[in-house]
Amino acid sequence: MVCLTKPFDKETNLDKDFNMIVTINNKTIAQNLTVKMKQVNKDATQVIPSSASPVLKTMITIQIETAFPFAVNDTSEWTVNLTLLELGSGVSPYYS
Repeated sequence: MVCLTKPFDKETNLDKDFNMIVTINNKTIAQNLTVKMKQVNKDATQVIPSSASPVLKTMITIQIETAFPFAVNDTSEWTVNLTLLELGSGVSPYYS
């Protein structure tokens, strides 16, 4: 399951805990779920190409900051999720 949320503040929320409320079909699920942001936040500096088809397989290159604090030895060590910043008129009404 993937949960899409509004972005967290990349400066003030670093290294903080957040309690999560899970609601499915308007019913709140009883749980004790907490997530914590990492102590550091680094960004990609460039994504090539800048756009791609959502249905055609496309190689995407992600350039990360030179001061990235972790070793990235192999692409099997990390994942990337790409999501729309804003839903346009061409997006399925089922994606919200």
